[in-house]
Amino acid sequence: MYEASRCDAFYKIQSQRYESRPFSLSRQSEPSRAGLTSVRCYGARRRICLHLAAARASQMLRSATAGQALASDFLRLEAQRDVLEGKQWQCLEDMENRKLVNQQRQKAYADILDRRLRVEGKQQSVTKERNLVIRTEATKLCSGRAEGEAINHIRARKERFGVEVEQMWKDWQQRVAAKIREDIDVARRDAEHCKARQQEAMEAMPDKDVPLTAVVGAAAAASAVVGAATGVALFMALKGKEKATASESPAPEIPKMKSASPDSGMMVEDQRSKKAGLAATWTKPVVIASPALEPLAKEVRKRLGEDEYPEWAGPTVNLEYFKSKDPNVKFNWKRVVGRKIVFLFDTVDQTRFFEQLSLLQALQGFAVPDGEDKGTKWKTYVNAGAYSWGRASQITVVIPWYRPCQMERTSRWHLDDAGKWINSNPEGAWLDVPNALYMARLLATPGSVPPLPGPNSSMDGMPLNPLWRPPLELLFVELHEEAPVARSVSDLGATIRMERFVPYFLKKYKAKPTYPGKNNVYVLFPDHGAYDRYAEAVEQELFLDLDHILYIKKTRVGESIGQEQKLFYDQNRTEYEKTIQFNSDKDHILIIDDFTNSGSTLFGAVELVKKYAGGKEMNVSIFVSHLVATYDPKVVEGLKDKLHKLGKQCRFYTTNSIPMTTDLLKGDEQATVIDISDFIAELVAK
Repeated sequence: MYEASRCDAFYKIQSQRYESRPFSLSRQSEPSRAGLTSVRCYGARRRICLHLAAARASQMLRSATAGQALASDFLRLEAQRDVLEGKQWQCLEDMENRKLVNQQRQKAYADILDRRLRVEGKQQSVTKERNLVIRTEATKLCSGRAEGEAINHIRARKERFGVEVEQMWKDWQQRVAAKIREDIDVARRDAEHCKARQQEAMEAMPDKDVPLTAVVGAAAAASAVVGAATGVALFMALKGKEKATASESPAPEIPKMKSASPDSGMMVEDQRSKKAGLAATWTKPVVIASPALEPLAKEVRKRLGEDEYPEWAGPTVNLEYFKSKDPNVKFNWKRVVGRKIVFLFDTVDQTRFFEQLSLLQALQGFAVPDGEDKGTKWKTYVNAGAYSWGRASQITVVIPWYRPCQMERTSRWHLDDAGKWINSNPEGAWLDVPNALYMARLLATPGSVPPLPGPNSSMDGMPLNPLWRPPLELLFVELHEEAPVARSVSDLGATIRMERFVPYFLKKYKAKPTYPGKNNVYVLFPDHGAYDRYAEAVEQELFLDLDHILYIKKTRVGESIGQEQKLFYDQNRTEYEKTIQFNSDKDHILIIDDFTNSGSTLFGAVELVKKYAGGKEMNVSIFVSHLVATYDPKVVEGLKDKLHKLGKQCRFYTTNSIPMTTDLLKGDEQATVIDISDFIAELVAK
């Protein structure tokens, strides 16, 4: 670069000298030519120097670019090194944390073993003391001392022991009462605070344009604080009870009861309690149901006054499926713990049976893990005993229709030479499985026991040792065969209720303005079995004469079953045939049965009634408690066609106990579906 500058300056000076002289080719001397040649040489040298300078500049530029790339790579490697060092330190911290967790877990296990050893030591000490007392008393009796003196001594010790137990019981009652009063005071203060906060939010809403949903959410969050011990619903029901009995002392809030000996084995003296838990006496029932019976459950909730939850609060019970089609059942434990549960159980949809049965078991006793176990994804609470035990206070399982009701007995079956099953062979080697009995046993099975070494507390205030289980009631609506099912669960401690809907229907039927009066009403049963079940209810509700309570005999020819074309009635334990014709203008016939599959027996009874009216049309009402129709929509359509062919004077009544069939009757002018929600609400409210 320096040489190029020198050449440039020299070339400039020589050019000026040469240009200042006069130029003439004719007079140009040799020295002048030599000067020009020198200038040209310097010009060439300048160009060479410039080329070399440009080459050097280009090389320096490439070197600078390469250096910049190298620096960028170095910075990137430095950043990667920092990341790797961070991960290394994170791994070391995780290893230390796991080591600390394992140490704490081992310490917890050691504490549990120590507690067990202490309990065993105490029990051994008590046993030794008792044995010493027994030996001492035995020695006194065998030493020749008067028997009366020994008896008096034993009686005195017994009385002292009774006094000590009574005093301990009084002390315990005082401590429990003090704890209850303390909890109630805290709950009242929290309630007043929540109410004040809610009032402030409502007052601020018009000025600050606060959304209504935010206010409702704040109120719900405040209410959750009040019911943290036993759930929001339980506390709100408690407050309602306090308002209803303002002049009396408030109902006690349910305290958490500590297990007396969480390390000892759980004892179950009885299958279940006969008396409901504490909260069942002042809280409203919680109604749950399978999806098919949810519309019916909704009406029952309205009639029982159950608390309604907004959609954003989620359902009380959620029945879903995993991708594998296995049931995934969830329930809101805060809404069911310590509450009376009314469970509308669906036996029609057999794909829902297992998940309903699992939920029924869970309601009789469930574990609520402590919140601290969240870090392990709820995997360690059982082994650590870090959970509370919750239960419903009482469970009533309402079965509107019991699908296996006709499978209540066992027959002997034989496979003949033609490969056909017959039950007329007394040596038959095959037996029926009485599904009606065994399904009832599954429904009445007591819940499970808490897994050891827990639980650490009881959420409903009921005992853990011996384990308290809530009473269970199975309520069947219009069961076909009642006695065998009731006897099948007699050893399981469940209460069985058999409720008939026919008397309830007869009351409504009699109260209609169109009721023609007892002299013009005839009740007809399609077989003697239905007559035996309902004749007494007809006498009590409608006050009909015995010759107005009729039945039809069944006929059997081989394996086919038909109807004898005569009407009969019983009077003074004697069977009589009806010979007087019906008055088609005045008389009204009511046909009653518990269920029907095809309706052929019922409609055959209508045709027989027409014969007793001289072939004329009669006012006929058919009532069945359950429309089975083989659970087939085509059969329901066929039943509607048969009903329409009998004319508009024939009407059909049934209940909504089987929604999958009775929903198909809605809108039919000759069919009426009776809602049984009032009937169920009255039964469970007793």
